[in-house]
Amino acid sequence: MVASDRTDIPQAPATPDCGGPGRRRSVVGTALAGAALILASCSSTASSASDTTNPATSEQTLAAVDTTMPLENYDSFRGVTADTVKIGIGYIDATDFGFDRGDVVGKYQTIIDHINDNGGVSGREIEASFIPYSPVDSVASAAACTAFTEDDPVFAFLGETRQDDILCYTEGHETISINRFQVTQEQIDRSNGLAFSIAPMALRLVLTGIDALDDADLVADKKFIVHADLIGEVDIEPVEIYLDALGAEVVLITQSVEDGSDVDAARAEMNVHAEKWNVAGADAVIALGDASVGVVGAVDRNDLDLMSVVTNNNTSLYTNFGNDPANANVVAIAPKTVEAKYADASEGVQECADRFSDATGEVMNLTEDPDLPNNLESVVSACQMFEIFDAIGDVAGAELTNETFQAAANTLVDFEVTGMAKASISQDKRDVPEEAPILYVFDAESQLFVPREG
Repeated sequence: MVASDRTDIPQAPATPDCGGPGRRRSVVGTALAGAALILASCSSTASSASDTTNPATSEQTLAAVDTTMPLENYDSFRGVTADTVKIGIGYIDATDFGFDRGDVVGKYQTIIDHINDNGGVSGREIEASFIPYSPVDSVASAAACTAFTEDDPVFAFLGETRQDDILCYTEGHETISINRFQVTQEQIDRSNGLAFSIAPMALRLVLTGIDALDDADLVADKKFIVHADLIGEVDIEPVEIYLDALGAEVVLITQSVEDGSDVDAARAEMNVHAEKWNVAGADAVIALGDASVGVVGAVDRNDLDLMSVVTNNNTSLYTNFGNDPANANVVAIAPKTVEAKYADASEGVQECADRFSDATGEVMNLTEDPDLPNNLESVVSACQMFEIFDAIGDVAGAELTNETFQAAANTLVDFEVTGMAKASISQDKRDVPEEAPILYVFDAESQLFVPREG
């Protein structure tokens, strides 16, 4: 039985019969609110890991959007008038940690102006208000939620929330949220269909990433440590089952209790975990949720002979906190980078970025030049969030409410979004992108993550 720091992790079900050496896989269901995905059978496609179950939705929400009635726009809901729709935008200001993203407000305003200039959201102009906050200040994040949902209520929140902060909008105030960062299955469940994300769900990314690791012969007969962040418990068991089904052994499970708001305390806690990892006899540690920075830092500071499997390939995310990915043998599971898509002139990334540069004069940084803002990913994510909102809102039409927005979202099984190879939303899927991840390794000479060869 796998060792664990915690006594409340449920026993994994018996390993399924995955057909011997072929052993490819299919995740086919979830239990609700904290229970794990069950590995029921195996198939031959990496996309099998995307079959997850979303919360039950009311019959009203699931009703088909009626586009046959020529309704005129009217004041249909909180934050919605016949002519406008109010959006709250919360974004992380991490300049104190060395992250310069340039003109963040300008990135959002450019795509808002573009949508408004092209007819708005089903004829309504977007009116936006902005609130920045520190990535380690949960009080400020909560205050922004209060401002957007109580003081001057908006129809929807778009932007950046960490940990469970998204639930203040969706669960606490029944406000639609399109988040830049990953959401968990539990957060989706608790949001009753109101939470969306432009990032693949954390568990979906990890499972498809494990497929990529397996294709590179980095799973079978290997020993793994699984480390989850503070809210990652829901993801632990399915990852354990998945690795086991592919011939790996999970020898230790650890989980953070620090939320990262106290950097020194978080580092001290990770050093304690590293001492346990060092004697576990493992080949690799895999980071779940927001644990990537903590795992890389712990392996680096303690000079552990472990492969660090993470889900973020942004160099500055690690180096700005004093970590050296080159000393942590990092393998990052991530979609193709926006820099590569810009260079390829694919998926509308150049158009989104150039529109912002033309409007503001800010130069796109396609390198890791510290004298330029790290701005490309931020401008693309702004395009993505508002394009998704616009696409759903256009289908919802004149009667724009939570219910019609949800019902409209359920119809968008295949649509175009900047920087996404494919985008889809359904009753069962609220993380929008559909793109198989690739493996990246850190190149010490260029200080960049590059696709792994072989």
